[in-house]
Amino acid sequence: MSRAPINRVPRVNFAVGLALAAGLAGWPGGSASADDDPIGRLIDTLERTSPAFSAPSPAAVEAASAPAAALSPTPAPIVGTQAEQWLLTAIEAHQAIHATGGWPKVPPGPLLAPGDRSARVPPLRRRLTGEASEPATEVPFPELFDDDLHQRVRRFQVRHGLEADGIVGPDTLAAMNLSVGTRLAQLRANLERARRARERIGPSRHVLVSLSAFRLQAVTDGRVAVQSRVIVGRPDRPTPELRASIIAVDFLPTWHVPPGIARNDLFPKLRTDPGYFARQRITITRVSDGRVIDPWLTPLDGLTSDTVRFRQAAGPGNALGLIRLNMPNEHIVYLHDTADRSRYESTYRAFSSGCVRVEQIVPLTRWVLDDPAQWSETDIDQALARGRPFTVVLPRSVPVHFVNLTAWAEAGGVAHFRPDLYGIDRHLGEQLRPAGPGAPEPLVTP
Repeated sequence: MSRAPINRVPRVNFAVGLALAAGLAGWPGGSASADDDPIGRLIDTLERTSPAFSAPSPAAVEAASAPAAALSPTPAPIVGTQAEQWLLTAIEAHQAIHATGGWPKVPPGPLLAPGDRSARVPPLRRRLTGEASEPATEVPFPELFDDDLHQRVRRFQVRHGLEADGIVGPDTLAAMNLSVGTRLAQLRANLERARRARERIGPSRHVLVSLSAFRLQAVTDGRVAVQSRVIVGRPDRPTPELRASIIAVDFLPTWHVPPGIARNDLFPKLRTDPGYFARQRITITRVSDGRVIDPWLTPLDGLTSDTVRFRQAAGPGNALGLIRLNMPNEHIVYLHDTADRSRYESTYRAFSSGCVRVEQIVPLTRWVLDDPAQWSETDIDQALARGRPFTVVLPRSVPVHFVNLTAWAEAGGVAHFRPDLYGIDRHLGEQLRPAGPGAPEPLVTP
């Protein structure tokens, strides 16, 4: 299956202010329990009816059913006892590095790429060798950026949520030059967050969304049954941490635009581009009598998010895509598909207005429905291809947890770090600066 072209978006600017207070780096490595861990105490103070439409194209159905890609193998959930053990292993490794003086810094300078010869290559190699996951090797040409070093840089970039091109640019350099003490403090804080999340989640069958990791996991009996890349809220419209339950699956849903998005995005378009609403098949109705408003003819004075409602018809181009998992919550955010799938290819995926867009929406839906005899992946594809909206109410709701971890570890204690999208690490002391806003939205989206 051919993929949609990649949207190139600005990478997160790690080079701006990626630093914690110097005192943070020296915090002791004692017990991380909620009772005696000062980090834990600091953290504690922490959208059915629609007009007729044509059925979605086979390509759209195929895209929503595509196999998972670009996720690291994860034999255990990102939250759970095994994940905590791996985090403890990563903490011990970082403590050992810290005790020997930390890892060296890479001098500033121009891009370093494979094939380059530079006096900055040996310190780059030493910096990567300074981590337990990258053992030292003998090289015949120390100043040559060879293929082995290229692969080491790529592994570093993957573990830090950077574009894995193997080139040392400003973002990669800034992430490399954060001290081991800073990373150690980040690991300790996220261990406490992970423990608290595990206690809330429990052992039940559930969906877990790790916001800063841009990752979703559907977990059964402590094992990951489905995982997917996701798109989460922009830093100025953050996806909240929450607990909710999926109660129904909406196939080919109508989007009832939440008041906040209507106020911030759609009301300005009433003045600047009234034709937008017809192009996007958005109907505007009065709350008082249900009458449809023509944006070209209706005076705008007196129209507010309290007096009118916006509804986008189901079908091609709908912001919710082909499927929405209905999980009522006070934040009016959902798990759903999307009409624009190209952004899943980006490493940085904070582009939505708060909802979570799921790349592997069909496999996830099949898992949520939990009835292979009636709802195989083929059954779901055929239901979507018929082009008729319908809702399946679940006989048993499925818990959903949105959590935000800026660091975690995988097998062997290999540590992963992510940018602080929503400023949660400010509770540690001086803020580990949140990521930038990314590229502007081309369309109004949930």
